[in-house]
Amino acid sequence: MVITKKNTTLKLFVATLALGAVFITTNKALADAADEMVNPTDKVLVGYWHNWNSAGSDGYQRGTSANFNLSETQDGYNVINVSFMKTPQGQSLPTFTPHNKTDAEFRSEVAQLNSEGKSVLIALGGADAHIELTQHQEDDFVNEIIRLVETYGFDGLDIDLEQSAIEAADNQTVIPSALRRVKDHYRAQGKNFMITMAPEFPYLTTNGKYAPYIKGLEGYYDFINPQYYNQGGDGFWDNNLNMWVSQSNDDLKEEFLYGLTERLVTGSDGFIQIPADKFVIGLPSNEDAAATGYVKDASDVQNALQRLKNSGNEIKGLMTWSVNWDAGKNSSGVSYGNSFVNTYAPMLFDNNSGEPQEKPTLPQISVTNITQNSAQITANSSSDLGIAHYEIKIGSQTESTSTGSYTATNLQSNTNYTVQVVAVDRSGNRSNPATTTFTTTSNPTNPTDTWDKDATYWEGDRVIYNGKEYEAKWWNTNSRPDESGEYGPWREL
Repeated sequence: MVITKKNTTLKLFVATLALGAVFITTNKALADAADEMVNPTDKVLVGYWHNWNSAGSDGYQRGTSANFNLSETQDGYNVINVSFMKTPQGQSLPTFTPHNKTDAEFRSEVAQLNSEGKSVLIALGGADAHIELTQHQEDDFVNEIIRLVETYGFDGLDIDLEQSAIEAADNQTVIPSALRRVKDHYRAQGKNFMITMAPEFPYLTTNGKYAPYIKGLEGYYDFINPQYYNQGGDGFWDNNLNMWVSQSNDDLKEEFLYGLTERLVTGSDGFIQIPADKFVIGLPSNEDAAATGYVKDASDVQNALQRLKNSGNEIKGLMTWSVNWDAGKNSSGVSYGNSFVNTYAPMLFDNNSGEPQEKPTLPQISVTNITQNSAQITANSSSDLGIAHYEIKIGSQTESTSTGSYTATNLQSNTNYTVQVVAVDRSGNRSNPATTTFTTTSNPTNPTDTWDKDATYWEGDRVIYNGKEYEAKWWNTNSRPDESGEYGPWREL
C-alpha cells in the first residue's frame, strides 16, 4: 500500500497504530518485570501480605491490621507472600483472585515489586482454608498454578497448610508432586520457581505431618520458614539446661530460638533436618499478630542468630506474620510503626548494600587467654563516623572501653558465659548487639601427695607435696619440701 499525504483517514489510522504501539511497549516493560522470576540472592526477610480488608479489632489483643496495596509493602521485606490461594466455597480446586483489583492492576503491583528486586509468592492455605486434593486432580492443580503465575507474575508458591488440611485427602503426595512438575516446567525456561513452606514447628519431627512435604520436595524447595508462634507450651527438652524450653517462655526466648533451630538444622532430638542455608525462623510481628510467640527483646533474636553462626549453622533469615500487622495499630490506636522490619532488616542486611553506614557494623568478637576465672575479650567494629567506645557485657560485668579490649575477671570455673558487645560511634549511633559464648576452664585437680615424713630420700628422688612436684638434691628424711628453701635438700620442679 502507498500512503499519500492526502489520505487523512489512513494517516489517522497509522497514528492510532503508533499510539497503540507506545501503549503496548510501555505495558510490555511492566509485564516483563512480572515475567521475571525474581529470587533472593542471600538473606531473606519474608512477610505475608493480606489479600483482604481488615475488619477492625481483628488482632489477638484487639488491635487492627493495616490495609495497603501489595506494591506498598515496606522496604526491607524482600520476599512477600500473598495470602492466600484457597478453595472457593462450592469448588474443589484452590485458586486466587485479587481483592478489589483487576487482574491487570494486581499484576502491575507484582511487577513493581519485581522491578525493585523483591520476590512475590502465592501462599497456599492459611489457618482457615481447607485444601483437599485427590490424585486425579494433580494435573488440574499443576495447570492452575501455572495459570496464576502467567496471569499475575508470581515467583513461586509457599505451602501454608494448617490443621486438618495438612493430611487431608492426598495432599501429602499430590502437592509435592505437582510442585516438582511446576518447578521443572519453569526450569526448562531457565527460571527458578521458588518453593517454600511455613509449617508449625511441632509438625517437623522425623515422622511429623510435614515430613512428607519436606521429603517429597527435597532438592526442590528453596527454604522453609517454620512458625515459631501460636504453640504455647510446646518446645523441647534441653539436657544442658536440664529443663523443658517452651515457645511461650519469654525468660528463655534466646535458648528457645537457638535450641530449636539448632535441632532442626542438625536433625537431632527427633526433629527432621532442614539445612541451615535453607532455614528461616518465623516470628509474629507483634502481640496482635499471634496468640503467643512474639519476641519482646530483639537481642534474643540477635544472640540466637550469632550463636548459630558461631556454631557453623548460619541460617537464611527471618519471616513474619504479617506485613499488615507490622504497620497495624494496637487496641489503643497506637501504631506499631513497622517495628519488625525496622528492627530485623538491619540485622540481616546491614553493610550489604554498599550505602554509607548509618550505624556501626556488627562487632566481631574474639575471646582469648581463657582460664578458670578470667578471659580476654576483644571487639572490633567500623563506622563512617569512627567508633567512640564499645559496651562489653559479660555476666554481671559491664565495661565501656574505647579500645575494644577488656579482661573479665572473677569468673566461675567450668561455666558457659555469653558476651554481648555494642559499638557506639561518635554521633551516638549504636550497632546491633553482637554475641559470642565461651566456657572457662576447670579448676586444676591437685595430684595426691607422695611425700612421707618417715621415708628416706636420695638424690634424684621425686615427690608430690601440696600439689607441687619436688626433686631431692641429696639424702634427706623428715624434711618438708615446701620448707626447703634455696639451700635445703629439695628443689621445686
